[in-house]
Amino acid sequence: MNRPICNLLLGLTLTGLTASAAWADPTTATRVHAVLKGSTKGVAFGQAWHRGEIFDASHFRDHFRVYLRVKRKNADPSLDPDAVKSAELAATLSRNGTAYAECILTAIVDRDPDFIPDARRLLDFGVAVTNLGGDVKAPKGTCDTDLSSAFVQRGVPDVQAGDEVSVRLVGGPGDGQVLATGSFEAQ
Repeated sequence: MNRPICNLLLGLTLTGLTASAAWADPTTATRVHAVLKGSTKGVAFGQAWHRGEIFDASHFRDHFRVYLRVKRKNADPSLDPDAVKSAELAATLSRNGTAYAECILTAIVDRDPDFIPDARRLLDFGVAVTNLGGDVKAPKGTCDTDLSSAFVQRGVPDVQAGDEVSVRLVGGPGDGQVLATGSFEAQ
């Protein structure tokens, strides 16, 4: 049956009204997910995930996301919410105790407290990086996929089950303070 609508987010290409066979079913698919928990209970929480799909040599999709929510008023007296709002957050990815990639999370637009009750109590941060067939896009934040190089290697980190993620403050008061950690597991 022909589909009249193409979902570009899923990477479908159209030939007439039928999806191209190159994107039909991936020959290889990997999915890993991590739940981020705060170092102090109830201060920060979120999730991270990586999904990679290979269709053939020239057709692949690679997605990586980290999302973290920080409470403005929390149980950790050393964490100043104004410092968190103005600081950068970095998610460091490590395998077997060795850091291999780092992503900078950006603040997600402040929400209007008149319409969303949690807006006064929560700060949201995220990074989103996608590679569709070699075209890397990062609408939120950035990722350096090779920390051993002096230059920033932008791209999607090669995350595997068992890898660790740690989100910390960068710069300003609280520099280096770990807000949340998690471990990737296969889905």
